[in-house]
Amino acid sequence: MTRIYPNLEDKITKATRPVSFVCVRFSGDFDYNIVTSDCVHDPLNEFIVVDNQMNMSFDTLGQAIEHGVKDTKNDLVVVVHEDVVLVPGWQAKLESSLGELEKHDPDWGICGAVGWIEKTEMAGHWSDPHHYRNTFDEKPYCEVSRLDEQILIFRRSMGVEFDPNLPSIHNIGRDLARQALARGFKTYAIDAPTIHKYADQNGDLIQSVEDSPKIQDRRTLTYKADKRCSDEYFLKKWKLKDRQANEAFDSSGQSNLDSPIILLGRGGGGTRLLSTIAQDAGLFIGKRVNVSGDCIDMVPSIYRSIVHKYNCPDPNQKKQSIADLRQAAGKMRDKTDLDQPWGFKLPELLLILPEILGAFPNARFVNFIRRPVGTVLRRSHMTARLDNHIGRIALKEAYRYFSRSIEDLLSDDSYSRMAITTLHQLALTRDFRASLSLDRWLEIGFEDTISDPEKQLQVFSSFTDLPIQSKNIVSMISSSRAQPKLTEFSTEDVKRVEGLISQYAS
Repeated sequence: MTRIYPNLEDKITKATRPVSFVCVRFSGDFDYNIVTSDCVHDPLNEFIVVDNQMNMSFDTLGQAIEHGVKDTKNDLVVVVHEDVVLVPGWQAKLESSLGELEKHDPDWGICGAVGWIEKTEMAGHWSDPHHYRNTFDEKPYCEVSRLDEQILIFRRSMGVEFDPNLPSIHNIGRDLARQALARGFKTYAIDAPTIHKYADQNGDLIQSVEDSPKIQDRRTLTYKADKRCSDEYFLKKWKLKDRQANEAFDSSGQSNLDSPIILLGRGGGGTRLLSTIAQDAGLFIGKRVNVSGDCIDMVPSIYRSIVHKYNCPDPNQKKQSIADLRQAAGKMRDKTDLDQPWGFKLPELLLILPEILGAFPNARFVNFIRRPVGTVLRRSHMTARLDNHIGRIALKEAYRYFSRSIEDLLSDDSYSRMAITTLHQLALTRDFRASLSLDRWLEIGFEDTISDPEKQLQVFSSFTDLPIQSKNIVSMISSSRAQPKLTEFSTEDVKRVEGLISQYAS
């Protein structure tokens, strides 16, 4: 497949209307897309770059954009994504299209290259990994109900405001269009063509959907949770019907909904063993349980709760987690034996322990602990990686907790990130444990489980009052798991990890 791009080279004329470009830098895409556009370097214009790499400096895109817009000097402002290329002749084409639009509607509100007339009918002129389209014929503009955020064009004198409380990167084009409409102004897609997602962060050309990491990310549960939180805020703000919302689940018949046994442990710390112990004792830990023993039924709600807590500025939105978690748990237990003791495990729970207790006030907790060096010198857990929405939240919170800079976070290697997030999550667990009575907390050690799995199964059984029904934990234990094979790692890496743990564990 070969992509088709807009070509304006045979129509190039000199631009005369100065533009202030504002771009929020998130990733390496910046260097191979927007920076290659001639117009952003034209002395007639200004190019304001807001550094928000991996979303570390601002909680929402609206906050980052507003930070850049406030410093613009020209009336005509173009907010453009980092992964957009503006072809030669783009600015002259923009001027021409705006000139035609202003003959029709001199008080236009917001413009963009791509928009929606109806829910599924798009208008504009653009190339992206899905296709190339140009819907313009006689007129270089078309009224739309919302815009795609890849490029947003407005005049500062019109008083456009970006909502700082709108979570994440989503719904900005919808929100601005509704703001404009509420003030009596219209929104348009205009013929100012873009190339969206031209190249990736390594400079490799994106020819198809499969070539784009950002498009592939849309399939992940972390992305979906992040977007859902943005949708919730937008729909509530504008009093729109939430067609994605699930009907309230009636869990009134679930008498022990308040009293789960919550299984805790750092991701990468061998918590699959804890899930096996729990199942050996007959604890129901979900309808869908993956190979790591994680409860997939609860994942969307838990991820949303993390986003609500850390990335949703609106206080009312932060309060939604308790009801969300309870509804997810009720659905998980629906059409099961409601008298069976239940619980669930997911390593990311460590980021929302107070919210878990708020949702399940009589919960008891079993915490699986492993020596930090053994956890760190394994594979990196998602909460220590920048390649997902939950990981970026966890990393930012961990580095903030230990007063380390964003520059450190972005430049540190995977071992350092794993060490710092591990110690942060251990600190969160320690602080939470202090708020509970002793009869509600049990700790089981990874190393103790390796050396005597049957004994730890008995400890779990005694704490939970659950009779042992099987001993799968015994057959799955391998003594080789007790300690990491430090010979697999360089002496420098081992010493650095041990040094980090010693420094920040104190």
